[in-house]
Amino acid sequence: MNKKISFFLDDFELGKDSVLGIYIHIPFCEKRCNYCHFFSRILKPNHIEKFFEALVSEIEYYEKTDRNLFEKSFVDSIYFGGGTPSMVKPFVLKNLIEILGSKFNFKNPEITLEAHPKSFLENYKDKNDVFFNRLSLGIVSFEEKELLNLNRENFGYPALILAKELGIENVNVDLLIGIPGQNLASFKKSLDIICQFDNVRGVSIYPLEADFVESDEKVLELMDYSEEYLDKMGYIRYEIANYAKDGFFCRHNLKYWEYMNFLSFGPSSSSKIGNHRFKRSSNLNSYLEKKFFLEEDIRLSEEDLFFEKIMMGLRLMKGIKISELETQFDKGLVEDFLIKIKKFEELVKIENDMVFLTKKGIIFMNDFLVEIMPDRKVL
Repeated sequence: MNKKISFFLDDFELGKDSVLGIYIHIPFCEKRCNYCHFFSRILKPNHIEKFFEALVSEIEYYEKTDRNLFEKSFVDSIYFGGGTPSMVKPFVLKNLIEILGSKFNFKNPEITLEAHPKSFLENYKDKNDVFFNRLSLGIVSFEEKELLNLNRENFGYPALILAKELGIENVNVDLLIGIPGQNLASFKKSLDIICQFDNVRGVSIYPLEADFVESDEKVLELMDYSEEYLDKMGYIRYEIANYAKDGFFCRHNLKYWEYMNFLSFGPSSSSKIGNHRFKRSSNLNSYLEKKFFLEEDIRLSEEDLFFEKIMMGLRLMKGIKISELETQFDKGLVEDFLIKIKKFEELVKIENDMVFLTKKGIIFMNDFLVEIMPDRKVL
């Protein structure tokens, strides 16, 4: 077998590939946001207990099918996403961490809790509730009118105060741009508030994806302004939509962008181990009945892996190491890619050993990927 693609092997070998991220999808929400594309369901009575029984069963089920992965990997990131993980009482998630710790080799993991400001305020009362070391608050905006357009309430500021009182020293705040009625002044207000808190180490700026969004021109204006503003405040733009203080880049999310291994649990959750990508069914009722069907189960070809490596890696501002591509993939694939991108000098640059997107390339990234690899699906 070609040594350059040895990570295609089913055997989970020690080395870089032995580092593993774990994602837990908790699909419950108090209500559905009118713009959200993630799999979620309105929480019903008795759902939590049944769900976590099923979740533990799924972990045990996977442990039996791939014991090698559990024994030889080192977990250095755990991410509770959703849905709204902060709706779940802290002791339940603490217990789950203990279960995971009994089955995996933990390596000082970054543990992230995604939280809605309202349920964070309701469920996290004192420092004993804090089992995580990174909090990601979905604040979206601090403007009442903007939040009303999205069917959301304004609990962002008190949530930040509580995080500070609880001693949480690594907080990430999610903001949206393109909200109807949003302008430069209202967006600046949100950034001003965030930067009052020295424990806000990361900021994510996502364009709103909905049929009622502001114009592309407005979105681009706010995107440019956020980079300028956050740079002055000491934040580094390390990914297209993510900024962080030095030393606080999200370890778990870097696994996606650097195309590393991650194992996910919960309905509709996706995993990638080597060349194996699989996704649990999005049927919540089946999941609660402990029927762990897959709706996607793919063995990726070398061409698939190469494309996805490019697609994810170009989201990083630093780009991708060419020497790393040459080590991992067939020489012909790499050479063909480097020849093709020469036609797009305004969108992509090569400097030293790195290939990365220009400012214009970031805006037209999807179009660029379709042009250079027309037979591949842009995720």
